[in-house]
Amino acid sequence: MFFKIKEKISQHFKDNMNLWLDREFLLIALLSFSLLYLANLINSMAGLLATENASNYVNDIVLSNVPRMDTSFIHGEITGRIRDLTIILLLIFPRYLPFAMKTMAMLTVVRAGFINMTNIGIYPDSISINSLATFGGDLFFSGHVATTYLMSLVFWDKNFLRNFFLATTIFLGVSALLGHYHYTIDVFAAPFIAYGVFAMSKKLFKEDFRLTEVGVLVKA
Repeated sequence: MFFKIKEKISQHFKDNMNLWLDREFLLIALLSFSLLYLANLINSMAGLLATENASNYVNDIVLSNVPRMDTSFIHGEITGRIRDLTIILLLIFPRYLPFAMKTMAMLTVVRAGFINMTNIGIYPDSISINSLATFGGDLFFSGHVATTYLMSLVFWDKNFLRNFFLATTIFLGVSALLGHYHYTIDVFAAPFIAYGVFAMSKKLFKEDFRLTEVGVLVKA
């Protein structure tokens, strides 16, 4: 039993090292990171614009009936650690990296457009967070919930990671509502939008998705 586990671990590192030593994979990974970086720049500008144009808040089925709790630590610090863990996981399992980064970039750009379609103001009793990614008027849809749910779809074939990201999705969604950082629709719509982006990404980035399945680049 021990030797079988040791053999699997050894094979895992061998396969992943082969990817990191592949020049074509490195170029694909660099392109993926570049697209995500560009998407985040677009999102930052969109978030500032949405916050600048934000109007009054509206009543909400949860926020209007549930007292606010201080979940700023979860919404800020813990979310940052989850982001760091996600990066580490993609480095450990590089076959998921190009598809995950490109799909994340697409989700980020989609959200940048959505947050400026209806300029509703944030609920008045929420506590501000010092963040480069959260501005206050960027409400629909919840990026925290959409991102973690998207990662559960990316790692769907790995039960532990899938369940971890699904649990994290629920945890961050509840945190956002209890802290009054998002309206209920922002949280509940996020997984559906993330799934739609995931489905489109599978069509647009077929080779990258194929890499997540077979673990090696399919070269012509």
